Amino acid sequence: MVNVAGMALMVVSNAVSWHAVAKSLRSLDLLRSVVWKIALFYALWALYNRLLGGNSRELGHVSMGLLVLSCLATAHSPSSCSPGAARAALVASCGLVVLNFAAVLPMIAGAGGPAGFAKKVRYSGDASALVAAWGYTFAAYIASNVGMWSLVFARFATLPMNGRSGFAPGHSDPGFDYPTIEEGAYQPVQTADL
Repeated sequence: MVNVAGMALMVVSNAVSWHAVAKSLRSLDLLRSVVWKIALFYALWALYNRLLGGNSRELGHVSMGLLVLSCLATAHSPSSCSPGAARAALVASCGLVVLNFAAVLPMIAGAGGPAGFAKKVRYSGDASALVAAWGYTFAAYIASNVGMWSLVFARFATLPMNGRSGFAPGHSDPGFDYPTIEEGAYQPVQTADL
């Protein structure tokens, strides 16, 4: 039987992930902050699929877990590792995520396309339209994730490590700049004694 909720979760989670990533592409700090949350969600989903869903070949929790750890370790302890080591950790762990998704594409093609893959891997013998829909949804989800994580990989490789913005020094972002208290005009509130 096809899990319609799982199909919907693929679509919704991917759309939300793309939106969050697109909003954070200009800054390493913003991107890393979004990516660890997305990766944690997908790591937990992969663990669910492996432990409760009966998919013993699921390995997404490993690559996504490493990405979560890389994002958190490089964000909270910048003095403990060099910018080069931080970049290497982010790029390597994100590259592993890209590989994890990309490895599925040849399997889909080898099974005769999305519908054949769905019949072979998930729903043996069932030739219903819903099974084919699951196959096409899954294939689109995989291809979309290859694209999104490749984009994150490229931004991790190119964004400046020591600044909040991806813009050159002296040039401001035409969008919102997320000022810190030091950059803003902070004025403490004075209250009169009653």
